[in-house]
Amino acid sequence: MFGNPYASDQYEAGQLFQVASNGIFEYYLVYRYPFLKSRCLRIRLGWKFNQDLVDTDKKVMLATSIGLFKNIHWTGLNPS
Repeated sequence: MFGNPYASDQYEAGQLFQVASNGIFEYYLVYRYPFLKSRCLRIRLGWKFNQDLVDTDKKVMLATSIGLFKNIHWTGLNPS
């Protein structure tokens, strides 16, 4: 895993890249626009990482999306 594990349109801006041993990967980017604080650019490429299914032979969901002006709900609290 490389990047910010808390990158989300709910928690904080950042990027994350993860790769599992079975070859699935996920790249996730959340960029908060400096000119419009309530919107962000959100890009997800790859497969959705479900920790119960990663590194197993079970199917995982392909999750590729681009949101140019995604509405954000910053809680300011990390899910840890």
